[in-house]
Amino acid sequence: MEEHSIFFFYKYSMLTLDKNSDFKRIETSKVQSNYYDLDVNIVDTEVWSFDALDQAIENVLLTNKGERIFNYSFGTPLIELLFENDVNTDYIVDKALDVIETWVPIKIIRSKTQLQRDKENHAISFFIYYNSNDGMIRDHCFARRLRK
Repeated sequence: MEEHSIFFFYKYSMLTLDKNSDFKRIETSKVQSNYYDLDVNIVDTEVWSFDALDQAIENVLLTNKGERIFNYSFGTPLIELLFENDVNTDYIVDKALDVIETWVPIKIIRSKTQLQRDKENHAISFFIYYNSNDGMIRDHCFARRLRK
């Protein structure tokens, strides 16, 4: 009896695609891009193109190494850079850029990449220039100030 009522609920309570308010917006505003993600700020429902790649870069940078279960290699050692005074900054930044290139489909232009440390406020400003692997996005700058 209960199984039947669950089926009834799902079958008759869901809207068809043409009646869904998001369906029309997605249809008319879709950007032709291979890169897509859900918006982490939930301001909009999705992000496309370089916004999706920038969000992926930020996710990798803000995840501590070993934080993702079953994906030990996902994440960066930036926590050391934020809270330790005597660290090899170049080594940590190189490792972070390697991890980004592993998990995000981009090629970083390392000669243009800049990092500014604000030791007093435990913050790092990144300026990471990159090209997408498919060549559709070229010389884009990921510019963020990250704090823990």
